[in-house]
Amino acid sequence: MSEKDLSAIASWVTQISTTDRLYEHDVSQHRECFEALVDGTLDATISESYLRHLSRFPVHESILTLAVDVVRKHMIAFDVPTSGPILDVCGTGGDGQQTFNISTTAFFVLAGAGFNVVKHGNRGVTSSSGSSDVLQELGVPVSASIETLQSIFNEIGSVFLFAPSFHPILKHVAPIRQSLGIRTIFNVMGPLLNPANPSHQLIGAYNVEVAKAMAQSLHVRGVHATVFHHHDGYDEWVPFGHATSFHAIPGNTDVLQTETSFEQFGVKKGSKDSIVGGPPDENAELLRQILQNRADEAKIDTVCMNAAAAIQIVHPDIDRLEAVQMAKDSIDSGAAWRILQSMIEVGHDNS
Repeated sequence: MSEKDLSAIASWVTQISTTDRLYEHDVSQHRECFEALVDGTLDATISESYLRHLSRFPVHESILTLAVDVVRKHMIAFDVPTSGPILDVCGTGGDGQQTFNISTTAFFVLAGAGFNVVKHGNRGVTSSSGSSDVLQELGVPVSASIETLQSIFNEIGSVFLFAPSFHPILKHVAPIRQSLGIRTIFNVMGPLLNPANPSHQLIGAYNVEVAKAMAQSLHVRGVHATVFHHHDGYDEWVPFGHATSFHAIPGNTDVLQTETSFEQFGVKKGSKDSIVGGPPDENAELLRQILQNRADEAKIDTVCMNAAAAIQIVHPDIDRLEAVQMAKDSIDSGAAWRILQSMIEVGHDNS
């Protein structure tokens, strides 16, 4: 991009940053700004100003979609040798609740229940323990070669993909996000950038507006997805309160909105304190305890709720209580624990 183009982008960002408008209709300007931001040619101060400006407004579906398109254009694809459903389960992060790694634990439970899961994640940016942080603590080879990751999927049927390995262009964005220290549109983009192009996704979002925008973006791409926000401020299903969900179902004209209480999962009411986590080493031990069925009931229930919600995306004909039981069976039988052990062994054998 020429110096003249970069200067024009900087002037546009400076202009919009002094207003109380999103300028969502300036699609070409937003696209050019994102292109320059992610490839590192835009001045860091201008990039920070732009991301801070976007964070002042609800996430707009059109801006989100174009931003995702820009990054996906540069990503390294991960080929999945199966014609069946591929599932991903994750949260946006940025909810500030400091829970343990719920979706990462649900990843193993779903894999143990027989689903092909390709989870895509990163280090913690707005939390103390991201998915890759806890997996690395457990001994899962996070920064493995694509060949090793392919071997893990071929032998186990599920795998974790470390985002920086597949989105090297985003190396320019990481220090900017860390410098800002706030959730940005990249929190929202992350779950939409899985390089395996999963056919089914469960995503927790940090607010209702974000959940709807993400569901709409996935709907345009033809993904079977449920994106939800828990009204106690969580981007995960938790054993209390209720959540609003948006369902992207291919063939439908628009996303479907539903309201669901924790009681509909058939679990006992828990407390906020019962699902709090900590740094990676602490969360790794919690994950081990859950997969070995020796953790507090509330933590196991929380993981099974999230796994059940994911199961219902793939199999909408399965009753919610049955889906919860499938998740619990994955833990009770030791299948989920064996997935973790196998992932560690196969990963290191092929590294």
